[in-house]
Amino acid sequence: MSESEQSESDAAQYDTHYGGIPITVNDLLNVIWLTGAVVTAAILIISNLRFYLALRKRRKLLEIECPVRVYSVENLSSSCLFRNAIYVTAETAADEAQLRYVIEHELSHNRHGDLFWTFMRCVVLTIHWFNPLVWLAAEMSRQDCELCADAGALKVLGEGKSVEYGSALIQLSVSPVLKSSLLYATTTMSSGKRSLKERITMIAHQPRKTAMVSISVILIIVIAIGAALVDSDGRYHFSMSENDISELDIDSILSNISKAKKLDDTSEILTYGSPIIANFDPNFNWSDFSAIISFYYTKNQKTYHSELNIYGGNNKYSIPKYEDLYYEYPIYEGYKWSENEEAHKLRDLLNALKYLPKEEIKKLAPNADHYQVDLQSNIPPNNEDHVINYNKDGVTNTDGSKIHLTIWSMKRDKQHNNGYISNGQNLIHAYYVE
Repeated sequence: MSESEQSESDAAQYDTHYGGIPITVNDLLNVIWLTGAVVTAAILIISNLRFYLALRKRRKLLEIECPVRVYSVENLSSSCLFRNAIYVTAETAADEAQLRYVIEHELSHNRHGDLFWTFMRCVVLTIHWFNPLVWLAAEMSRQDCELCADAGALKVLGEGKSVEYGSALIQLSVSPVLKSSLLYATTTMSSGKRSLKERITMIAHQPRKTAMVSISVILIIVIAIGAALVDSDGRYHFSMSENDISELDIDSILSNISKAKKLDDTSEILTYGSPIIANFDPNFNWSDFSAIISFYYTKNQKTYHSELNIYGGNNKYSIPKYEDLYYEYPIYEGYKWSENEEAHKLRDLLNALKYLPKEEIKKLAPNADHYQVDLQSNIPPNNEDHVINYNKDGVTNTDGSKIHLTIWSMKRDKQHNNGYISNGQNLIHAYYVE
């Protein structure tokens, strides 16, 4: 060929040269695609492996009749079907009705072989990682699986349970937000607010025997649409400037709760059982982990349950907007929930946190990377040297009504996502004397 023809041929065939070796455009695109596929596959594998290890670490087998094993998992974001076992949140495990609906939903997934299809979606996403339309199709496929699982669960439960099932679905999908990800080869009952309306509509279109049931389902749809119109997570959020636990502005917190829930008397805001998990760094500043404090209040001759979440990393706290009815009758100060568990005022529990004897705790656990505090009145001290009685004025020997807080000294666990662990030895028992 002539010199000009050869030049044109080279220009058409090669895009660039690297180290004297010609690389075609096709070769370059293949390298980019393969790199993306390997990275996507690695993310999927690592995400699922970490998820499985986290489940194994925290799961507790529930002794119930079910074709597959059912485990309760603390701090699980959403109940799910994973590796032929059903994993439910601790809150769901404690609610017998909700537990049944979740199990039937996940068993429906199991009958449909949806674990296989979640795996196939992961394979397709790995191959077509660059195509946003494939990701959209995978998400729509996942939503279709949830619709089919709802239909399968309702077929087993019967028409009479449609309203209760829809209510449980709204509770799981709206308060607080439960999310599932295409990165996990798992199924979940909750699928977010976007698909909630479609799923509730599907429930409403099931054959009905009476007009009253139809009206009830329509009300569920109205509730779902109303819930979708509230802010992104359905909670009241408040700012806080306090970092150190001793600076906690209890009056402001109680005042905001009272205004949000339209209460007349904050002294009727009570706690019960094991209502608190609070986390602090070695200097007793709020850690990035949120503190969760359950409480109850009486209004209109009924008792409602709610929770206070404190987000130390974001300097804010929040409470849910929705009203969670707990009892059809009111509870009062000093009410005993059981023989061994007594209700405390929320103010007194917050005071117990605020006035924690920090220096004494540091002396008993000088090498702690993290402190976790909960209310465990049923755990007796196994070391009298690790018992502290205190009030707002400091350590005391004064006797009286006490709030028993347990402080867990924790070390950073670099082998498991840099979290914190405790061997459970030499717990510090702090008794706040009211």
